[in-house]
Parts: sequence; structure tokens; C-alpha cells
Amino acid sequence: MRNRPTSFFVLATALALSACSGSSSPSASASAHPASASANPSFSFIAGCVPGCLPPGGTAAPREIPAGPYKTQYFLDGMLAMNFDGGWTELEDSTNALAFETRTPAPWLLFVFMDPYPVANHTRVQGIERTPEALVAWMQTDPALIATPGPAATVGDGIPALTVDLEIPTTAIKDTPDCPEICTNYIGFENGPDEHGLLLGERTRIYFAPVTYGGVEHLLVVSVEVVDLADFDAVLPVAQQIIDTFRMPVEPA
Repeated sequence: MRNRPTSFFVLATALALSACSGSSSPSASASAHPASASANPSFSFIAGCVPGCLPPGGTAAPREIPAGPYKTQYFLDGMLAMNFDGGWTELEDSTNALAFETRTPAPWLLFVFMDPYPVANHTRVQGIERTPEALVAWMQTDPALIATPGPAATVGDGIPALTVDLEIPTTAIKDTPDCPEICTNYIGFENGPDEHGLLLGERTRIYFAPVTYGGVEHLLVVSVEVVDLADFDAVLPVAQQIIDTFRMPVEPA
């Protein structure tokens, strides 16, 4: 798998450190295979200010993770559970982001973020609502992206999500010097990472899922990033099996 440029996955260093209610560690009980997972962990309350009101933290990564139930330690205040088959590496479990990579059935990555905003030329684009429809519409106007609306989908236990498939056109520029290929950073997040992007030849499916927790609306973002776009169709059903196992104390917005 190609190395990820650091600018494509940079955690913000300035975070609000105001007090926020903590959480107990949930337990997950599930089958080891995503397709048959029935995880229904019992979660404590999650404050609506998460992740902005949490102090920054994260696990030591990368680290191999075993097949079976997985629960975050930091992301979503430690209250996101899911299931994996074998062959996965955790790249990030932090207050603000979650990232994994595997080579099955082809090299691809799974990212989970919260509360996105559009980025162009390393600058936040103003005037775009934080809704799935507005973000997808903006992506379709960005000349540095090929944005194709995807099918209706769900995240976790039936949370509706709008999807969009993204590629980089050959007419784009290398907008970050350390990219090994033409690249575009297209999205940032309120509490980090600062920017997230894509390389020429890759393809990603973005899920935008409006959710509420602690009485506050948020926008959950899941990215299925395939290193070689020729493998995209083979990866999607495998990715969806994992995404279907997400369990977290949120409701559809």
C-alpha cells in the first residue's frame, strides 16, 4: 500500500479543553464476522459537545487488531463498537478520528470522522451548510474532484446516509508538495484532522450520516478509500458489512 502523505491525515493540535462528561467502557458481544455481527453493546450517555470538549488523546498506532469485536478507546468518547475479520491494522484511534487499513480483498482504508467542512487550496470554503446535500453539491462543483452521487445507504443499525464517490481528475494539481501523485485535499473537520484528501488513481466512497447525541446534531462521516480504483467494486460490499456492525449511542438526525 502506498504511504499516506502526512498532510492527508493531520490531527488538529488546538482543541477546546472544557469539561465534558466521561463514559464508562461499553462491552461488545458479537460474531467475529461482519456479515453476521449482532453487536448490541450497552453504552452510557455521550455528551453533545463531543469531540470538541474532550482533551486530545489517542492510542499508539499502527497496531494489528484481532478478528472479532472492536471498541474505540478515544473516538466518540470510546463509544463506537464494530466487528472486523482478520488482517486489519489500526492507524488511528484518537479523540477526533478513526482509521484502519487492510489488504483484503485489495488494499483499502476505512476512516471515520465527525463534523466536516469543505476545503479548497488548503482554505476552508465558507457559505456551505453542514448537510449531506450541500456538501455533495459543493464537491460536484470542485474542479479538483470527480464527484458522483452514490446510492442511498445506512450506517450501523439503520442510520440513513447520503453517499458520494470521489476520484481525482488528471487535470488536478499536486496541492501538497509531499504527495507521491497528483492529490487534492477536499475536506476538513471542526476538531481535526485539519485536512483529508485523495491521490490520483484512488477512489473513495463517502458516507454522510446526520446524527444526534446528547441533544446536539452532528454529521458523521465514513470514508471507504480504495488504493486502486479497479478494486472499488470488490471492496464496497466488504466495507458495507463492517459499516453495518457499527454500534454507537446516537440517533438519526
